[in-house]
Parts: sequence; C-alpha cells; structure tokens
Amino acid sequence: MCHTELEESLIQVDHIIPFTYGGGNERTNLQLAHGKCNHQKWTNVRAWDLIEYLESQYMNLPPSDRTKLASS
Repeated sequence: MCHTELEESLIQVDHIIPFTYGGGNERTNLQLAHGKCNHQKWTNVRAWDLIEYLESQYMNLPPSDRTKLASS
C-alpha cells in the first residue's frame, strides 16, 4: 500500500475489501501490508474496487486481477 519494502516482523494480512463491506477471506481479497498502513486504511475502500468485488462475488462475473489493485 505504501510501496515500502516489507519486513517480516511488521507484516499483516490486509483485506482489500473489508468484512464490513462484505469482503471475504479469499486469496484475491488479501494483500500483505505494514501494520501501520493496515490500521491507517481501516475500512476505507475505493468505490470502484468495492463494485468490482461485489460483482465478481454475487453476479458470478470473473474476478479481476487484484495484483493491479494492490499496487495502485
């Protein structure tokens, strides 16, 4: 999220789409993040990411490439 190298002792697993918005634990919805970055993000999510995720989950559309989301 901050594009800084991750140290193993500081890594947390972040949900791209948080549980509060219907996100799940599937691999495409997870990314590694610094603890500080993860806490700063909290439940913030870009609207387009949320729409795309919900479409792929509930309308049986193919999932997008989440690697591009994590890098932006």
